[in-house]
Amino acid sequence: MDIGLIVEKLKRIDGVVQVEILDQENMLDLRKEENDIILSSGMRYEDRALLECCKKDVILCLFCDGFLEESDDITMIMSDNLGNISGNDVPACRMKEYSERKDVIWISDNFVVYPQVQSWSDPVIVILPRKFRSLDSEKDVKDAISFYPSVSSDIMLKEHFTVNTSPKMTTLIVGFDICN
Repeated sequence: MDIGLIVEKLKRIDGVVQVEILDQENMLDLRKEENDIILSSGMRYEDRALLECCKKDVILCLFCDGFLEESDDITMIMSDNLGNISGNDVPACRMKEYSERKDVIWISDNFVVYPQVQSWSDPVIVILPRKFRSLDSEKDVKDAISFYPSVSSDIMLKEHFTVNTSPKMTTLIVGFDICN
C-alpha cells in the first residue's frame, strides 16, 4: 500500500491544510505530552484515543481549518478507576435526546454529569477514539480512528511541523491499519 496516496487523498479534503506521517519519535513526544496533563479543575486526563492510535499500522497528523468531522459518538467521559461513568460529552446529533433526560445535569453546552452515579475514586477525564469516516472507501485501510489532542500537544505538533499556530487551526491525529 502506498501511504503517499492516502496522504494525497486526505490533502484534497476541504479544510485539510497539511498532512504529516508521525514516526516513532513524534509518537514518543506526543505520548509524553499527553501523559503530563492535569486539567485546570485538578482532574487527571487519560487519552485512550492516543493509546489506541499507537496500536495502528499508520499514524498521521492532519492540520485543518477548524474541525474536520463531527462525531456521532461520545468522545469524552468522566470515570472513576472502576469504570463508573459519571459524565460525558454530548454529540450534536444527540442533543435533543439528552435535553429530554431528567437524570443528567448540564455543566456546559455539551457535557452532562450523572448525579446518581457514585464514584469510588477521584474522577478522570478520558478521551475516547472516534471513527474516522473519511477513509471508509479505501480498500486497503481498516479501522481508521481519530482524536483531537490536548492544546499543549496541538501547539507542540504545530511548532514541530512549522504550521500556523493559530487556535483556529486544529490538529487531528488519525490512525489506521493496513489490510493485507
